[in-house]
Amino acid sequence: MNTGLRARQLRYDRNSRTLFQGLMLELKPGQGLLICGPNGSGKTSLLRVLAGLISPSEGCVQWQGQNLAQSRLTYHQALHFLGHLSGVKNKLTVKENLRYSQNLVDQPLRETQLESALRTLRLLPQQDHLAQHLSAGQKRRLALARLLVFPKPLWILDEPFTHLDPDCQAWFVEALEAHLQKQGMVILASHQPLRLKQEERLRLLTLPLGAESENHV
Repeated sequence: MNTGLRARQLRYDRNSRTLFQGLMLELKPGQGLLICGPNGSGKTSLLRVLAGLISPSEGCVQWQGQNLAQSRLTYHQALHFLGHLSGVKNKLTVKENLRYSQNLVDQPLRETQLESALRTLRLLPQQDHLAQHLSAGQKRRLALARLLVFPKPLWILDEPFTHLDPDCQAWFVEALEAHLQKQGMVILASHQPLRLKQEERLRLLTLPLGAESENHV
């Protein structure tokens, strides 16, 4: 049974400062979580803890009912993580970047699928260009193309709207809604308001947390 993602009594300290503590979180298939807050409030740190990239100072993260210590490989195979940096390989072409990602995830990728994703994100004319020659917005779109061509149940995204023009922002919101409708899960941090047609699918977590001993989401 797909029980999704859970966090229990999460605390994270950085430079002798507690960014959050007592955080209780549960995300089930078809649900999304939007994390808001000013710079320095702990949004990126929380995303990295939830993605299993850094360890919490206290508490645990669970995937499908198991702590990440027991399910880390399975978890990372089910996860798309996009941080502030787009993770694009500058010395590879646009198409080679996606082929490189294909090798990492070991998923088959037909040429028609690749071209369809690049066309959707207005990158088809640049498919043979080195990524180092792309604009910041084009690199961000290339990173988002992975969400299309390599389906995974959980997306954890840090400021995904960065460098995107209004048309691409609108496309991303539609892609996010389609992912949730297919019982996918999304956790994202953004300074930009996010309005979905099915608002009940998206919950809000604002950092810094309140003074309560436990904070449930």
